[in-house]
Amino acid sequence: MDLNNTKLDLGNNIINQLKNFQQKFKIIQKEYITTAEMNILDNNCEYYGISKRMLMENAGIQAYNEVINHEKQVENTTYAEIYLFCGKGNNGGDGFVLARHLSNPHRVNVVLLNDEDEIKTQESKENFDIINNIYKFGNINIYNLKKDFEQLFLNISYKLDTIANEDECKKKILFVDAMLGTGISGNLRYPYDKCIESLNLLKNNVNYNNYIDIISLDTETKGLISDKIITFHNYKDEYNEDNFNNLNSSEKSNNKNKTILKEIGIPDYINYLIGIGELKSLSKTETDSHKGNNGRTLVIGGSKDYYGAPIFSAVAASKIVDVVTVATVSPVAMALKNYPELMIKEFKGEYFNKHHVEELVSISKNYDSIVLGCGIGLNPNTKEFLEKYLNKILSEKESMPKLIIDADAIKLINPLDSDDLNKNLNEKNKELYIKLFTDKNIIFTPHKGEFEYIKPILKELSDIYQSNIVLKGKIDIVFNKNNIKLNMTGNAGMTIGGTGDILAGLIAGFSAKNDPYVSACAGVFINGLAGDYLNKQIGYNYNSRDILNVMPKILHNYLDF
Repeated sequence: MDLNNTKLDLGNNIINQLKNFQQKFKIIQKEYITTAEMNILDNNCEYYGISKRMLMENAGIQAYNEVINHEKQVENTTYAEIYLFCGKGNNGGDGFVLARHLSNPHRVNVVLLNDEDEIKTQESKENFDIINNIYKFGNINIYNLKKDFEQLFLNISYKLDTIANEDECKKKILFVDAMLGTGISGNLRYPYDKCIESLNLLKNNVNYNNYIDIISLDTETKGLISDKIITFHNYKDEYNEDNFNNLNSSEKSNNKNKTILKEIGIPDYINYLIGIGELKSLSKTETDSHKGNNGRTLVIGGSKDYYGAPIFSAVAASKIVDVVTVATVSPVAMALKNYPELMIKEFKGEYFNKHHVEELVSISKNYDSIVLGCGIGLNPNTKEFLEKYLNKILSEKESMPKLIIDADAIKLINPLDSDDLNKNLNEKNKELYIKLFTDKNIIFTPHKGEFEYIKPILKELSDIYQSNIVLKGKIDIVFNKNNIKLNMTGNAGMTIGGTGDILAGLIAGFSAKNDPYVSACAGVFINGLAGDYLNKQIGYNYNSRDILNVMPKILHNYLDF
């Protein structure tokens, strides 16, 4: 795939094509994964048929192999006892799997930092039930740290004294940190804080430190001094640039050197697929929320030539946020009176013009997200309006909402000296283009033809662009400087007018309270799912209103997936 061909060919290796696309647009993916991204990936694996239970089993087996290798590194060294400190999330679940595998032939002690009924996920509960059922018959003991704290650490100290006093100094005690993993946030609370403090005291005791190994699963729990970290699938976000900048050179080297990366059976292609994970990661409506708490969206669009586009976009957004206002010109405002769920801000005239800019900029500050361009038309006065509006709103970064730029707005901010797409950028508005394409809160939603207007900017600003692009097609491509994903939902019935306007509204609704890139991914995914649902029900004989009508059902079904 090159800059002149943005279509993916399903007949060839799609991932190789995608990586070529990455190179052309200088998309540099991070060398680490955040907690939120890992949660999305876990859910997407489940959606595409790789269960979380399977991933947990694979993680436990990989950790087991590494523990055995670690034990063998020093000749004749054995672990007299192994203690696995397990939290209530999936990191604890990894620990339960590891405990099961280590219990033959080792003596294994599973230490719960929470009560059994606090274990969060189904896969963790299932793996705890297994060791709970077999511990009577094997080498597994189970403790509750809240109840057994003092006695447990007294027993550990006694065992360390015994090992230290033996003539043969080849025995050790292994502590496995399966407490929090990527779920770490904020300050640690009891008993996590006291557990870390006690483990560090043992590790720093000159009489004991030669007889102790500490291994962390996935990430090192805050404050713990581990000898080794076994992380899964990808390095976690403690290795990101911001966190690394806070470490000195020896700390950076130490963290990298003691971390071992293990694969757990996630195929490469799933990293590039949008799925249920993006949708499930979005903020949920709180039961005690009030009007406006779940987002406010402004749709700026419409002209005397196009009535339906801003309406489709606004109605789609209204399925997600609390308040939707359509800022539009007089002819469209008349049509909107049939939509009582939408608020209307009317601007006199048949097209937007420069006289509307000041009031619209003032209004925009009251919203969390804005859709700009649906049905706005290509009138020269509208082009002037757009340039002035964007310059003003982009100059007020602190109060600027998420901005979805769609349809005619993409054409009107044409960066070229003419419609000749091979010419260079227009220097007159280059500053505006730089502002637009270096803002992480901006999402462009072009189809293949509209993308031709964007490509020269991406080429010119390839080293610095930060905005998000949704390239609509048979397979949607959602990308920014550090991410690229494909959406496989949707069908040929969605070539009807209005589906792109609905998509812009969905993305605006999601982005009102969520990350712009994730919102763009969730938008294309759910929009396509609605089309696929209708296709199964009635074939290709549906329209954009039908998509809007089934959207609440699709959202409900897949948020509960």
